[in-house]
Parts: sequence; C-alpha cells; structure tokens
Amino acid sequence: MTTPSRGQAALPHPRRHASADITVLAGLAVLTIMVCLRWTSGLDRTLLDSTVSRQDTVMSIAARLVVWGGQFWLVGLVCGVGALLLARRERTWRPALAVATVLVSVNVSVFVLKWALGRTAPATGHDLVFAGGASYPSGHAATGAAGLWLLAALVSAWLGRRVTRSAAAGVAVAAALVGAATVVLGYHWPTDVLAGWLLGAFGARLGHRLWYLHEVGTRHTPADPAGAAGVNDPAGVAAPRLHMIGHRS
Repeated sequence: MTTPSRGQAALPHPRRHASADITVLAGLAVLTIMVCLRWTSGLDRTLLDSTVSRQDTVMSIAARLVVWGGQFWLVGLVCGVGALLLARRERTWRPALAVATVLVSVNVSVFVLKWALGRTAPATGHDLVFAGGASYPSGHAATGAAGLWLLAALVSAWLGRRVTRSAAAGVAVAAALVGAATVVLGYHWPTDVLAGWLLGAFGARLGHRLWYLHEVGTRHTPADPAGAAGVNDPAGVAAPRLHMIGHRS
C-alpha cells in the first residue's frame, strides 16, 4: 500500500458525478434562452430594485470588498502562484495545467457569451439583449465560483488533506457572496449572476477532472525513486518494483 504524497488532495472520481456536468450545462442553456426571449426581465427588475433599495453605507462598503473575490487578475494571480509552487514541489505540471485550463476556459466562455448576447447592464436603465452590452453572464460570479474552488483545492493539496464537504460548502458560500455583491452594487442583473455561477460551477467540475489526473499521477509515481529504493540501490534498480506496488495498492 502506498502512502499518499503531501500534495495529494484525494478527490472522488469525477465519473461518479458526470450527470452534474450535464445538469449544469442544461441549466445554463435554458437560462440563456430565457434571457434572450426576455422572459426574466420582470423578475430581474424586481429583485434588483428590492436589493438596491435596501443598500446602505455599510452594505455598500462590504459589497465593494467582497466583489474583489471575483476579480480575474487577483484570483488568477493567487491561484497561478499557488499552482506553480505546488507543481515545483510535486515535480509535475498537472496542478499548473489544471489551474490555467480552468481560469482561461471560464473567462473565454464569459467573453464569448457577453459578446454574443450583448445584454445591457442595469446602469443603463434598460434590459436589452443584442444591444452591444456586456452584462450577461457575470464574470465576477464565474471567476469566483471556479477560482475559489481552485484555491481550496490548492490549499488542501499543499496541506495533504482532502477537499472536504465543509471546504466545498465554504467555497459555495463565498462564491454566492461575490455574485450577490455585484447585484447589490448594481453591476449585474440577478440572472447574470446565476449564469456566472453555473459557468463557474462547470469550470470547477472541469478542474475536478483535471485535478483527478494530478492525483492519479501523484499516487502512482514515487516522489523520490532513488530515495525510496534505499542507499544500497543508488542506481534506482528497485524503483520499478515500487512503481508496480503503487499500481496494485
């Protein structure tokens, strides 16, 4: 039986929850169609007005602080540095690849949807689509959902612990607060935020799959074959045997 490496987060196999990917994408597709048909305009206006009307100085300051959790450059910088440090320690490129793939794919998807729908922001006073706007979906909500999950995975991997349900719940709460802050500040319509959450959730699922590959590679590859083989085997002759044992465990 092999001992998990320090950087191993031990996530469950992503195939066990493949239906979640389909559900998230289907939800995003349905929501996008509803926004295009303007079926959500009334609800968006009602929710936005009720939220903004309750805003006070303290709530505004808190929202402006929380919304930083969805800034792409900030989340990307923190996750990128963490991934590079972990990759250097584990001697594998997989953590850096997972982080880069998720952040880039999520933000490219946000850009494409913004350009395609052209939804106007609440600040314009109108809820229009195909009008040259860039409100749908919320990039803050998407980056918050995907980026904060990556951050939790990186911290857990560095500490050699699992990404527990409590940690996942904490990420969900933090992402929810980031998205809600954009509505409080009047940056986005509520359905913009919901779409961002769904897109970020799919990005987190993608990160889950890539991270699983990192775990499998870490679990089946000795971190120091020569050291594991012992001082009497400086050439690492025993390394293949240890590698095979790792596969049987």
